[in-house]
Amino acid sequence: MLTYILQFLVFTGMLSIHNSCPFLCCFMNFLVQL
Repeated sequence: MLTYILQFLVFTGMLSIHNSCPFLCCFMNFLVQL
């Protein structure tokens, strides 16, 4: 349950960040894949 909430927060966070700074979103995607 906690992991689901965490994933939801990260997903919504990346969406809002992508709207303001696409490069930061790509960087976060890279960090998540590590």
